[in-house]
Amino acid sequence: FKQINDSLGHLAGDATLRHVAKVLSKSLDEQDFVARVGGDEFVIILERELDKAELAALAHSIIEKLKVPFIYEGQP
Repeated sequence: FKQINDSLGHLAGDATLRHVAKVLSKSLDEQDFVARVGGDEFVIILERELDKAELAALAHSIIEKLKVPFIYEGQP
């Protein structure tokens, strides 16, 4: 996020953080929890139990969604 803040400004950085939070939230079940714990760090708390394969699939799905370019004022 530092690179985004430095090149596009803090409003772009804030918009990017909100975008990441939205992607994370939409990737989870309603009872799960996501929070920003500082800087560019987020934590996810799952209220359901997942085995290793399910957890890996969830992580992979989130990573793939975050690979999609986020456009802010015409800039990816």
